[in-house]
Amino acid sequence: VNVAGALIAIIVLDGDNSGVMSKGNVHYIVEHNNVVVIPILALMLRVFEPVKKGEFKIFLKWFTVYFVIIFILGTLFNTLYVALESDYFKCNYLFMFDPVKAEKLLPFTKYIFDLDIKIGPMTLYPVAQIMIYFAMCLFGYLSYIVFRKTIKDKEQVAPAN
Repeated sequence: VNVAGALIAIIVLDGDNSGVMSKGNVHYIVEHNNVVVIPILALMLRVFEPVKKGEFKIFLKWFTVYFVIIFILGTLFNTLYVALESDYFKCNYLFMFDPVKAEKLLPFTKYIFDLDIKIGPMTLYPVAQIMIYFAMCLFGYLSYIVFRKTIKDKEQVAPAN
């Protein structure tokens, strides 16, 4: 999921507005490229064991735990950011749940944010958050298939010992 998420981050590029090759944007791109390259390189060099059949269920379990924790923390930090209008919390601000920014990036998201739930100063966007969860599960599944196929092809080509 981190590989898929980093690829999305590189494509969407939520960096500063001072140009693609600005120091901040280059740093952002390099950081996310590392998240893409290092796990793939580690698998290719056999630092990690190859992905085994059935590990997608384990991924779903732990990704769901991770997503719930991040959902709670992201909601809290977004609420603090909006309530305090503080740059301190901007580092944890999740732009995907900002309807104005999301609609500029992807116009169809306007309708996704029409359904919201307000609890005190917090705003929850259940449709958007559920869509992100299932999209990341789909990316995780596709990555699993690619890794399994790659390993299967390598095992067929590898010489017998």
